[in-house]
Amino acid sequence: MLRKAFSILVLFGFLFACPAQAAENLAANPSFESGDTLPYDWTTCNPKNAAFLRDAARAHEGSASVVIEAHTGDDYPSFKCRIPATPGEAYEATVWAHSEMSAGNGYVVLEYYHGDQRLEFAQGSYTGGTDDGWKALRVSGWVPEGADAVVLALVVHGEGRTWFDDAELIRSAEAPAEFTGDSVAVRVDPKEVITGHFLGCGSQGDFFLTLPSNTKFGVDAGDIEMVKSRVRAMRPAVMRLFFSYAWWEAEEDKRTPDSPEIRDMVAWMRFLKEIGCSVLLCPWGDYFAYSSWMNADGKRLPAPEKRDAMVRSLVDFVDFCRNHEGLDNLRYLSLMNEPDNDWQRLPNHDAYVTLHRRLDTLLGERGLRDGVHLLGVDGSGSGRTISGDWFQEIVGRGTEYMDGLSCHTYAYKNTAGLPAWLNSRQEFAQDHAGRNGKPLPFCITEFNTYGDTFKNPDNEHYDHALFLADFAATALNHGAAMVLQWCLFDAYYGSFRQEYGLWRYKTEQWKPRPGFYAWSLITRYARPGSRVVAVDVGAAGSKLRAAALISGERKCTVLLVNRYDRALQAKLDTGATGPRDLRVYVCTESTVGQAGEEMLPSKQTLHDSPGAVLSIELPAQSFLLLTDLL
Repeated sequence: MLRKAFSILVLFGFLFACPAQAAENLAANPSFESGDTLPYDWTTCNPKNAAFLRDAARAHEGSASVVIEAHTGDDYPSFKCRIPATPGEAYEATVWAHSEMSAGNGYVVLEYYHGDQRLEFAQGSYTGGTDDGWKALRVSGWVPEGADAVVLALVVHGEGRTWFDDAELIRSAEAPAEFTGDSVAVRVDPKEVITGHFLGCGSQGDFFLTLPSNTKFGVDAGDIEMVKSRVRAMRPAVMRLFFSYAWWEAEEDKRTPDSPEIRDMVAWMRFLKEIGCSVLLCPWGDYFAYSSWMNADGKRLPAPEKRDAMVRSLVDFVDFCRNHEGLDNLRYLSLMNEPDNDWQRLPNHDAYVTLHRRLDTLLGERGLRDGVHLLGVDGSGSGRTISGDWFQEIVGRGTEYMDGLSCHTYAYKNTAGLPAWLNSRQEFAQDHAGRNGKPLPFCITEFNTYGDTFKNPDNEHYDHALFLADFAATALNHGAAMVLQWCLFDAYYGSFRQEYGLWRYKTEQWKPRPGFYAWSLITRYARPGSRVVAVDVGAAGSKLRAAALISGERKCTVLLVNRYDRALQAKLDTGATGPRDLRVYVCTESTVGQAGEEMLPSKQTLHDSPGAVLSIELPAQSFLLLTDLL
């Protein structure tokens, strides 16, 4: 005891004698004090339609700043500072900005490069247009595999001027120690609950197969039955569907339940009810999907005098589905899709929240509120590691009408950065209770990797299957209550073919992509109502992901994702409380390449019991799922 007390005194003496050192600022010439017309040690990018200048007449602190004046909204002119980096390191950056934009924003980005090739990026906060003063912009992220440099970019998009000053780039975490072993102990702790009531996994699952946009390509009853058979086997917990007011009420006060689009949607929802799948209904929330009488005029919300009628129209449809058609699997509702995905047309924050509260009230007046869970925010999230201005503004105005928080992301192909993205939102929202007075479940209602609007080049490759499994396991371990992948299958959305699907279009015989084999296992066996519990993988955790769910008293599902380029021998303790047989599903490039049109079959069964340690081989670059669920 005396030795311990002496050690504490020595430690306190050391702390008082040696103040903690601030992290080193790795940005060169961070306050732009050095330079002539341009600052030293910074490069310019996309100068064609922009002017760049070191401004000695304006500064946040010191005597100078830099300013970008953009003349068109089409480019992304930027100042950049580059430093060497190592995969697995984490970086944080802050810069102060003052904006005088007639349209657009200044913002901050971390970019990750291999040589001259940009691999990924993390987008941070933005100025929000014209600002009366200086505002701190922040961003953070992790260096992905293959990168050898991180670039701090100070970016302007739009028209007008933004000044930047006092940039700070720090290394917030070193790369984890390399795991060189070939065996790992994996321990499930059923007593450490991460999420007490998991809502499930699924997809954005728009149908449209009975509409002319698809039937003109020969889609027929046989194709529809094939799609249903595949989805029936997947057993998704939640399917998110888009909704256009023009399908339902093209003229004010004249509902059209027999329109082709509504018949298509209702038939699909009825099938989803048959297989036990809940529906999350989400209006597109943009001018092209509002009825003409709503007078949206290119905006994200209808004309002010038509907004209450818009909410009434949406509640009419929910009422029609649940009470007239018996579709009580319509359990989740969002007001609109990604209200923050276009900084030039952001809805007014107060108007957005007011419409949610009106929606909450009308659902209650119709007796629908207890059966329909309202998800708030629906932020695009994207590459912003921090929660972002839109999220903070909406949550900060109150969450008493919400049953859950909804966000999207396409930025975390490198899933090491996903926990920070999740944590920043959950930590910000933790002081805001929902409608029932309890903490709000956090729902990822869209995720994938970046691509074009209608086409994702990643999903043709086997690595995308590993990404889907890795993302799910990481999200579960950090408290996500719902995880929905974009999107279920390729189909024509009007004149555009959506090609993010788990399987290809009819013209390619509905052939599954690699991601189908991984995601279908997750949707089938990561069941709603389960408890997500903790899993320890020790030192192998930098590239070995594991998640576990307990259903009922003892039913168990374990996800294991090995991103190492070598096989590992896993010693797995599931914390079993009784005997059970766990079927093992193995997803590798080989098993995917040999698979047919159906889900991957089980190749092995392991007998589990209290105190048992199961020996399992995890092939290189593989996803394994173990379960005793049927």
